[in-house]
Amino acid sequence: ATALVYSTLLGGSRADVATSIAVDPAGNAWIAGSTLSSDFPASQDAYQRSYGGTALTETFPPEMRS
Repeated sequence: ATALVYSTLLGGSRADVATSIAVDPAGNAWIAGSTLSSDFPASQDAYQRSYGGTALTETFPPEMRS
C-alpha cells in the first residue's frame, strides 16, 4: 500500500519549476528548483531572496514534515 505523506501548493504568479526533491533523515522534504515569479515566497536563508531579472534558483526550506 502507498500513502500520501507530503502535499502543498508552492509557487508565485509566473513559471515555477521543481527540479529535485529529497527527504532528510528527520523527515523534512527539501525542494530545489527555479522561478520567474517576483512574488515567490523565499526563505530568510535563501541564496537569492528576490527576483533579479533571470531565473531565481533556490532550495526551499523544510516546511513540509511527514
